[in-house]
Amino acid sequence: QFRPKLFNCKGLSKRMGNIEDVCVSRHDDPSEARQRYDNYVLLWSEIIAMLKDEEKLAFESRQIYQQECSRRGVSRLSKASWQDIYGPFVKRVSCNDQRTKERISLMIEELYPGPGERSFSEDVFQHCLRLTLMLAEVDLRQRIAGLKKNHGGIPPQVRSEKETDRDFEWWTNLVGKDTLELQQEPLSLSMLSKHGGA
Repeated sequence: QFRPKLFNCKGLSKRMGNIEDVCVSRHDDPSEARQRYDNYVLLWSEIIAMLKDEEKLAFESRQIYQQECSRRGVSRLSKASWQDIYGPFVKRVSCNDQRTKERISLMIEELYPGPGERSFSEDVFQHCLRLTLMLAEVDLRQRIAGLKKNHGGIPPQVRSEKETDRDFEWWTNLVGKDTLELQQEPLSLSMLSKHGGA
C-alpha cells in the first residue's frame, strides 16, 4: 500500500528564501501591482479549489497517467515522464517563476531521489501533483502578502485607456498562452491533454 512521503515546505523556504522577499524587492507601478494582485488571487483560488476536490484531482491524475502509459506503450511511467507531462502545469501554477519551479523540482528530488528513469507509480504521480499544488499555494500566498505589505493593503485599482489590453498582455506573459485561450480555460489538468505535455 502506498504511503505518501511527508515534505516540510517551511524547511524548504528556509533553505531557498521567502518568495515574499523577492516580490517586494522593488517599488511597483500601482497599476501593474494591482494586475499582479488580482491574477495571483485568481490563480490561488483555482489552486485551492483543486486541492479541496480530492476525488476529482485523484481521478484526473489517474486518467492522465493511464493515457500517457497507453500513448508511450509502457506499463509504468518514470520520474522524467512526470517532469515532461506536468511541465506546462508547473509553469502555470508557478507563474512561470524560476524560483518556484526550482522549489518544486527540489521537493520532488528530495522525496524521490534518483535518476530520471526511476519508476513512478500512479500514486507517486498523484502525490507529486498534490505537493506541487500545495507548494504553489504557499508561494502565491506569500506573493499576495508581499504586495499588500508593499502597498499598505490591496494595491489600488488604476484605470487607463489601455487597461484591458494591459491586463490580457500581462496574463499572457504570466502563463505563456494566447489571450483568447486564457479567457476560455480555467486552471485544470485537462490542459495537459490539450497541449500534450512538454
